[in-house]
Amino acid sequence: MLTGDPRRQLTILNAASASLCLCIVYALVRALTGDRLVAWLAAFFHIASSYVLLLGITNEDIMPSYTVMLASMALASLWFARPTVGRLVAVSVLFSIGWLFEWRLMFPTLPAMLLALWFCGQRLPLRLAWIGLFLAGMVATAATAAWLTQGHNSAVGPIDLIWTAKAVESAWAGFSWSKVSYLSDGLAGYLLARR
Repeated sequence: MLTGDPRRQLTILNAASASLCLCIVYALVRALTGDRLVAWLAAFFHIASSYVLLLGITNEDIMPSYTVMLASMALASLWFARPTVGRLVAVSVLFSIGWLFEWRLMFPTLPAMLLALWFCGQRLPLRLAWIGLFLAGMVATAATAAWLTQGHNSAVGPIDLIWTAKAVESAWAGFSWSKVSYLSDGLAGYLLARR
């Protein structure tokens, strides 16, 4: 379909991904509240947000990975209250597939996942075990992806998949001293201009 025109193909993939996001939000809210109307309203609110609506109709490449990441977060919000090894590995693998498509999605999501796992355990050893299992699932997924793509052009190993260093200087990749310095210089300039 639309052979030779990847930008149009991507818009169709984005629209399909946006519709899956709608289903994910509906299913999550329905599972949490049991109320069909609240679930529909939440799904429509999600799809109407400028981020999702815009990416659902353009040819940007982040919407499919956002959808996979959203699915992993939805499952985590339902399963991390009572984690099992199977649930934890499933969420970890799904989460990893999401960031393997768009590496920058790891930064806003991974700390929240690890914090949720920290609070789900009652004893310190269990908390550390859940977090370790989640991280091991991430590494195993990256290693599997590296193994499956071995021999292809530009193929890299699992470490390079986990840390691509892409967009490290952007807001996506968290904080760095250069960003703090830039922010403090801007704040100082603003305060001097207000005098």
